[in-house]
Amino acid sequence: MAAVTMKILFVTYSHNILGGIEVWLDTLATHLTAKGWQATIALARGSRFNDPERFRRQWPGHRYVEIDGRTGTNEGRMLAVTRVIERLEPNVVVAVSLAHALAATGRLKLNRFPVKLVMPIHATSWQAFEEALSFSSVLDRCIGVNPLHAEWLARSGFPKSQLGTVINGARTFQVARRQERAASEPIRLLFVGRIHDESKRVFDLPAIATELRARGIPFRLTVAGDGPDADQLRQRLNAEFLGWVEQAELQLDVLPRHDIILITSPLLGEAGPPLVALEALAAGTVPVISDFIGVRAPGSIRDRETALLFECGNTTQAARRIEELYSDPALWQRLSDAGRETAREFSLDHSLECWNEQLTEVAEQPPLMPMEGTFPLAKVEPSGRLDRGGLPPTVTDFLRRTLRRYPSFPNGWEEWPGTIAPPTQPTTEQLAQLKLLDHQIAESRQNSSVLARSILRPEGNSD
Repeated sequence: MAAVTMKILFVTYSHNILGGIEVWLDTLATHLTAKGWQATIALARGSRFNDPERFRRQWPGHRYVEIDGRTGTNEGRMLAVTRVIERLEPNVVVAVSLAHALAATGRLKLNRFPVKLVMPIHATSWQAFEEALSFSSVLDRCIGVNPLHAEWLARSGFPKSQLGTVINGARTFQVARRQERAASEPIRLLFVGRIHDESKRVFDLPAIATELRARGIPFRLTVAGDGPDADQLRQRLNAEFLGWVEQAELQLDVLPRHDIILITSPLLGEAGPPLVALEALAAGTVPVISDFIGVRAPGSIRDRETALLFECGNTTQAARRIEELYSDPALWQRLSDAGRETAREFSLDHSLECWNEQLTEVAEQPPLMPMEGTFPLAKVEPSGRLDRGGLPPTVTDFLRRTLRRYPSFPNGWEEWPGTIAPPTQPTTEQLAQLKLLDHQIAESRQNSSVLARSILRPEGNSD
């Protein structure tokens, strides 16, 4: 008898097409297809920002469908996701930073529709934690890319048997030879990533440059990437701007021409060391990186072993770390050599296969079916005048679609929200606990024989 093809449906936004999550989705869908899965990517469509065609052009070669949420209502978005799931009948739905995919799949589960639901966590985000806890009764698996995620959720009451971790890996290209810097030459600095101050603190770069000049440190700075704050950064920073750079060019040409990769991320928000940090390690480019929550736990970034860390937002300290590497070539060489060795333990192929193992395990288990009343977000509040006028949500969605009365939103995330749990902020004590846990996990993993064990469960894998 022929083996049954497992079907997986990734449901995601389409307003952002160039970033780490998009690279992850492209490579994972390709890997799963090669492993025999039927992988489909459902792209959110909005009235302005979420444009599936633009996404498909950037990432060709996949099976795509659209989820039309132009009516802009909670009910309209959930209905759009529901129709696609009912039509395709996937074994597994993976909600990639799209809140209404969680809500729609959860509601189908309440109606006994036999589907499994997976939520990946790609950021150490307090709202993502709250979202996962809100949907714990319908999530067959919540998979973080940092061991900190599963450990924190388990301590917050999420069932341990429904948690997992797959640590990010990077595809690395063999660099024949680095372009080494002569002692008399300026130190070569590189920033790679989305040019967005809220998520990357890119406006710290001008302050670091000013501090370096004040210290008399000769340097050249290159910026690779694009984003909403690119124009403003160009006005404030004297640097070479490359725009978006393809991965092969980045690893074979750009990274080997630089001594330091500068990563200025804020305290909370990154999943862990960005993929480009792993790529930099593989190329022998030393990270000078902010000590954000989650940077240590995966094990690739170790202060004064593979990188130099500085306090988030402390641009003076960041400049001092750069000065250390400029003034001490032996220190730079030691970190560069250790980084190359460490990068071998965090391969993309290993990470992708761990995702395959996790998803296969979920697909082969019976679906988690919640009891009535255990899923708080299955019902939503009215979100427009027609809804508040007493018409059923399905009728208001039909009228808006028929009349093409589509609302406008200020950005892609409001057009198709990433989370719908009520926004909350962690307390100072909770941030301190997260920071401590990040350090504790890092120390524990460093003492283990294999740093990059990519499938992990929280301690005591029982409920």
